[in-house]
Amino acid sequence: MQNDQISKAIPWNPWHGCHKCSSGCQNCFVFNMDKRYGRDTTVITKGKTTYELKEKNCPPGSLVKLCFSSDFFLEEADDWRGEIWEIIHRRSDCIFVLTTKRPERIKHCLPPNWGEGWNHVHMSISIENQEMADKRLPYFLDAPLRHREVFCSPLIAPITLGKYLDTGLIKCVNVGGEMAPGQGSQTNSLGMGQRPVYRSKISRYRVLFSSMRKYVFT
Repeated sequence: MQNDQISKAIPWNPWHGCHKCSSGCQNCFVFNMDKRYGRDTTVITKGKTTYELKEKNCPPGSLVKLCFSSDFFLEEADDWRGEIWEIIHRRSDCIFVLTTKRPERIKHCLPPNWGEGWNHVHMSISIENQEMADKRLPYFLDAPLRHREVFCSPLIAPITLGKYLDTGLIKCVNVGGEMAPGQGSQTNSLGMGQRPVYRSKISRYRVLFSSMRKYVFT
């Protein structure tokens, strides 16, 4: 999925809040944003707006990115997720992108009519270093999915993905950094802190460096 598509995506947050689960969460923008408004991000709450995606706000062909301010597979959302799956299934005229740091829960949380996956649902995981790649990718590859994408973001250490890419199951790898204030970070031109980005060499595969807005081959 190309970067210009992602930037035009319609955000859909049926619930809000999360729990930090690895070093990639250190400077999470959601926690920093909530802190400014005195909100506790670790308290998971349902969205205040209706779940339904109306065609006037989400016309056919739209790209919808779920849980931009949470994780779709949080345990606290188990009682709410079924309704979201029903809407996603009904809106097969759109493309849905679900990103998670909890791929070990994917198989447990899929709807009964999922089968081998829905063609209009793209699943992606976020990894920041080799440890998280080796922990999360086996679960990700084991789940019955039609479209798999990997976000190496924030890429804070080198990652070798060769053996996972060789399976042919991963369609796209996106690489990016972070723009959030935090300790041990550098300050960019916008006055925001960020940890350095390591651009891992992934042979024979196209990589989208999201911060550069272009494709490169390595």
